[in-house]
Amino acid sequence: MAEISIIIPVYNNAENIERLINSIKAQTFQDFEVILINDGSTDDSLERIEQEIKGDERFLAVNIENSGQAFARHFAFDSVTAPYTTFIDADDYVKPEFLNHLYYNLIIYEADLSVVNYELNQNGRLVQMHASEPMVVIEQQDIPYEWIAAPHFDGFLWNKLFKTVYLQRIDWDVDYNLLEDVTLITRYLRFVQKVVYDSRADYVYVRGNTTTINSPLLITDWLAVDTVLAEMRQLIERDSDLKCLAVRRFDLTRFLYERATPEDLVTYSTQFWQLRQKIAEDNQLHYLQNLSHFDKLLKWGILSNQHIFRILKLRGKLVEIKHWLNRK
Repeated sequence: MAEISIIIPVYNNAENIERLINSIKAQTFQDFEVILINDGSTDDSLERIEQEIKGDERFLAVNIENSGQAFARHFAFDSVTAPYTTFIDADDYVKPEFLNHLYYNLIIYEADLSVVNYELNQNGRLVQMHASEPMVVIEQQDIPYEWIAAPHFDGFLWNKLFKTVYLQRIDWDVDYNLLEDVTLITRYLRFVQKVVYDSRADYVYVRGNTTTINSPLLITDWLAVDTVLAEMRQLIERDSDLKCLAVRRFDLTRFLYERATPEDLVTYSTQFWQLRQKIAEDNQLHYLQNLSHFDKLLKWGILSNQHIFRILKLRGKLVEIKHWLNRK
């Protein structure tokens, strides 16, 4: 039996899959199994996978009808045999020490969750995301703040090593593909006594043009937001951490407005009104005092229900300028 199971959902990733598989084969830690789930790809992803893994019994390719990334991950998890599980997205790739650092950090520090830093690959330019001290050990009482405020680790499944036994104890939401990874990690953290974070960027996240962010709003998106906020609230025991939750709720509200069209504001008027009410409550409790200047302007727009799209358009332009300057 392998020590680590790697789950990889694949959908129309034919041009990237060779790079990913080669990066896994190059790991310094070799005691692993890989479960690749071809989620009904319409390109030749499955053929490329079978070609790349031929003769290597550590790799298993499974083909299913297109059901979404959340379902594909859960389907693959049923085949996991290792005591530890990690995830990789098919667009991305990993550096040779990825598994080694995840595994030995978890063992040495007797942690329940191991996290490594990552680099963002945008148009071939690599940017390390979280600069911090080399190693951070997060004890149980500090986990809610660290998770909700996210100073060291983000809501991705792919740069983390989990204990399989804890993943088996939680519910996996497979009916929507927004924030399902954040919800899964939040539920996992109920079992966690210690998290270890390594600032070495062993995972490379390749940002593409087609993401959930570009997709139209769906009624299930509201369910996803409500679920993740409710799960985060259950983690909180200290009143001070409620401020972090309020900021996270504001961030998710901004995210939904950024994706919305004027028609969505009518279709989902009740849901947007409920979010505005929660932000008003958080504001009255002084939980949103430390927002950026721009977000304070957006908060005014949301609470007054005025000029929201103009403010967001201005923010989008500023972000474009920032990215343009970073490429120079």
